[in-house]
Order: sequence, then C-alpha cells, then structure tokens
Amino acid sequence: MLRKVRKLVPTTRYALESFHDFSGATRESADLFFYREFLHFSPIPETPPDFLKKLWVHGMILPGKSLFEDGTQSIEGLYFLVSLAKALDARRVFEFGTFTGVTAYTLAMNLPQSTIHTLDLPAGGLPSLNVEKEDKGYIPSNSRTRAFDGTREATRIVQHEGDSAKFDFSGWKSFFDLVYIDGAHSYDYVASDTRHAFQMICESAGAIVWDDYGPGWPGVVEYLDGRKDLHLYRVPGTRLVFWLSDGAAARLIQN
Repeated sequence: MLRKVRKLVPTTRYALESFHDFSGATRESADLFFYREFLHFSPIPETPPDFLKKLWVHGMILPGKSLFEDGTQSIEGLYFLVSLAKALDARRVFEFGTFTGVTAYTLAMNLPQSTIHTLDLPAGGLPSLNVEKEDKGYIPSNSRTRAFDGTREATRIVQHEGDSAKFDFSGWKSFFDLVYIDGAHSYDYVASDTRHAFQMICESAGAIVWDDYGPGWPGVVEYLDGRKDLHLYRVPGTRLVFWLSDGAAARLIQN
C-alpha cells in the first residue's frame, strides 16, 4: 500500500500544477472577455484608421528589454506616443508620472530635437489628493534610478519632483506640444492633471494623451468617460486615449 501511495505523489503534483495552469489561463481568458466587453460599451470611439495609417509610417528606437517592468508603458503604447510626437514635430513634451523613466527615455531617443519634461512624486512623498490603493505600491520610499540616468539623452530630459496637484505650472502656459498623463490614477488626480495639461498645451497644434484607460483603473475611466465636451479617441491595442487641438486635428486627420 505504501508503494502505491508513493507512486501517486508525482501524479497528484502534476494534477495540481495542471489545475493552476488551467485556472491561470481561465482567468486570463475571463479578463480578456471583460476587457473586450468594456471596450464595446465605451463611449470613447476608436481612432479612425486613416489617422493611424499616417502615424504608422514612423520608425522607433526602443530602450533595452531589461528596462521594461510591470507598470511601464507597453511597446505598442510607446510606438503611438513616438509616432504622434513625430507627426506633430513636438519639440517640447511634458509627462505626468516618470516612474522608471522608460517613456521619457524612449521619447528622448526618438525625438533628438526635443526636450522632455517629466514630473514625479519625490521618494517618500505623500500625495495631497485621494489615490487608488494600487497606486500606493508605485510610490517609492527611496530614490529611484531612472532608465535615462547616465545616457546621452539625459541632457534633454528635465526631471521635476513634486505633487502634481500642488506643482507650479504657471510658467508654462501654452508651452508644450505634447502632454502625456500617467501619474496617479484616481479621479481627483486625473482631473487635476488634465486641468493643468490644458493650461500647458499649445492650443494651435498640441495633443494630450492619457494612459491606463481600462477597467483596472476606474478613476481614469470615470473621468474620461465623463468628458463629453472633448473629442477623445482610443488607440487600439493600447490603454491610451488622446485629444487633439483643432490645429493638430487639421494637420493630422483632415489632411
């Protein structure tokens, strides 16, 4: 009897591993199903194909694979940001939420004539507005090494530290060609960052891009779905939503 039990142990272990693999695959399938349902009922339309065709002609240089981690922008998302910036000939870019610096680094590598400003909460800093529970895990307790540290692109990346809800943006009115919002994901912070973005964006030919439009970040979804006054578009294959000024729309969509 003991011999039979020993023979069953590997089989049982294999069965448990197979169950975990199956349950993991099931969760992924369920997540994909609900995400597709979410997009199906989203009030924000998908980007017009003709517009995307004009963007996809641009190439992109990527940072090393080791720099990508959970929370950094996807390759598809970076491709859209770089392509949009090139199409706009964006010379001045502002980013809410530096995180590891991969997005700022990628933009700097692909826009050699541009300056990238990026803002992040300092190590140990406390947000002044409400934040999502998941956001708290991304607030560093110690100084963080950025992807662009020590690179030649670092000379064109300006790192700012502070709470975006309290930061002084007054000196940059209508200054930036592209503003990218990927800071805290609560409704309060997305609303605050967006308000500042519209103050900073060049109204004649600028664009604003938001990240993490999806069911995992309800604050982002609630805010963007509620902006019926803006002509917003979703970028397929990404979590990005964007807005174009009238000048940018005329240049990139109508022509």
